[in-house]
Amino acid sequence: MPGKFIVFEGPDGCGKSTMVEAARRHFKVKGVAATFVQDPGGTDIGQQIRKILLDKHNDAMCPMTELMLYVASRAQLVAEIIRPALERGEVVVSDRFTASTLAYQGVAGSVPEDKLKEMVKFSADGLEPDHVILLDVPAEIGLERVGSSKDRMELKGLVFFEEVRQRYLGFADGMPEDKVSVLDASRSVLEVQREMLDILDDVTA
Repeated sequence: MPGKFIVFEGPDGCGKSTMVEAARRHFKVKGVAATFVQDPGGTDIGQQIRKILLDKHNDAMCPMTELMLYVASRAQLVAEIIRPALERGEVVVSDRFTASTLAYQGVAGSVPEDKLKEMVKFSADGLEPDHVILLDVPAEIGLERVGSSKDRMELKGLVFFEEVRQRYLGFADGMPEDKVSVLDASRSVLEVQREMLDILDDVTA
């Protein structure tokens, strides 16, 4: 595909939303045609699924239901938004993608690893990011940033999120160096943003 697919990943409180918004402004100033999405979400159907997933009242949701909702939202997002934008030659920036499911649902541990990977791969329909920007932050810092207003996923606690972080780092270690950038997101917003924008310029050059 002629476009570029860039994904921001990282545990809760890593600053993804801030960096994605900075990327949006950056591409607008440069006149780069870019589509921004979030996973789960990004489509009308996906947004409805996202509300179910993050609703703290849905604490009876079993791990397989949770996984199937995530992959359903992603399948719709890929078909409706991401692939068409890439085919138009645009840059697509996604707030989370397959690595998030592998990290979060992998830590939950109730879905067999082989089944998890199979469903995640199926949901993306063979699509892989051209570059992943992983914002790394210790769990205690991330949860402190989230504050007291937590959604269903953010209520899972410190140990859970540190395990998620380690999964992300393991995921990055297994990727080619030119396909992933790990940024220390415990630094100031300006420091992280400066490094992130340099990466975006390199990837989309």
